[in-house]
Amino acid sequence: MPNNRMNKSTISCAEIDRIAKASALELTEQLRERLRGDLSKMDDLFHSMDDIEVCPTKQSDYTDSACNTLREDIKQTSVKKTKGDCYAHYDESTGYFTVPKVINHDEPTS
Repeated sequence: MPNNRMNKSTISCAEIDRIAKASALELTEQLRERLRGDLSKMDDLFHSMDDIEVCPTKQSDYTDSACNTLREDIKQTSVKKTKGDCYAHYDESTGYFTVPKVINHDEPTS
């Protein structure tokens, strides 16, 4: 939907000062005016992008279709904890995995 914006945006000095304060910046008057112009141009660019028709086709309404129908939950047993998987080393009393020692510091490395 076109915006039909006739006037260019103007960023006030108070807004620039608020941004600078939030950013912990100290701005000179020259830099403040430059930032004000740059931000105004960016604002105009974004507002002009509102006039671009991105999707010229009619928007479909998929919510009326099968999106609202949900399947019934199927109860299944959880993964079995067997000796061949990682649960072979799970310690239920601590809640941690206890695995065999891999590194032996006593043996010299070659």
